[in-house]
Amino acid sequence: METAILLSGAISVSMFGMISEKNNPRSNTPVYVESLQQSEQQKEFWKVLTKKSFNAKKLQKFINSDVDINSRNTNGDTPFLYAVRTHKNRLLEFLMKIPEVNVNAVDFGGNTSVIIAAKYKNIDLIKRLINNVHYEQSDILNFLCAYKNHQGLSDDQIQKCIDERVKIFINTPNNYGNTALMTAVSCGNYALIRYLVEHGANINQFNKFGVTPLLSAIEKSNKKIVKCLVEYNSDEIFCSNLYDTFLNLAKKKGLKKIAQILEKARARE
Repeated sequence: METAILLSGAISVSMFGMISEKNNPRSNTPVYVESLQQSEQQKEFWKVLTKKSFNAKKLQKFINSDVDINSRNTNGDTPFLYAVRTHKNRLLEFLMKIPEVNVNAVDFGGNTSVIIAAKYKNIDLIKRLINNVHYEQSDILNFLCAYKNHQGLSDDQIQKCIDERVKIFINTPNNYGNTALMTAVSCGNYALIRYLVEHGANINQFNKFGVTPLLSAIEKSNKKIVKCLVEYNSDEIFCSNLYDTFLNLAKKKGLKKIAQILEKARARE
């Protein structure tokens, strides 16, 4: 049974947008290989891309011929997202060396590469994505000159372009407002959760159903995950009006140990 709670005196919300997301067939749609692009060249590119055997030379020929490296298939995946979703590591490494590849692309559900990897509980892949320092400076400069800087961008705009191509944004939410951390909490993957919070994941980010990762962990009665989230972000939690909501939910569900974790953390502040 879903639990209803009241957040900040506002509306009553249903716990766990993640439930609604799982029930949405689009979120678990299988990967189709037919490209949405109409050109024959683009279709051939996707055929080579999706073959079981990896062929870097053929792919590079397509890229050199100005094929759209960020085109989408019918699942909304770009080649980069396709490589993440299908665990094609050689293809992924190949694509991550190409400056034109948008590493922050999203599918039709708004899912980023780290959200997709979190759904598969693939911590090694997430580490590879977050630590994706793979471009030479000359590659970035050439990319900006060719595609971005013809309009006379400011230094800040140039830096933003570089960040968008190099840095994976781990707090980007999908269409339901769920981040990679919310997905990891839903899957109950402690090691992945710990890694994400160590690298800046926001535990107080609300999804569209008014749920935060910590609230989700309390609802799932997962003491270990609650303790992890509290330890890494206690200042932010207990200086906000969310604390009473968290504590009251734990007590209402009879989660004495979780309530004690929250109370002890509050006492230390």
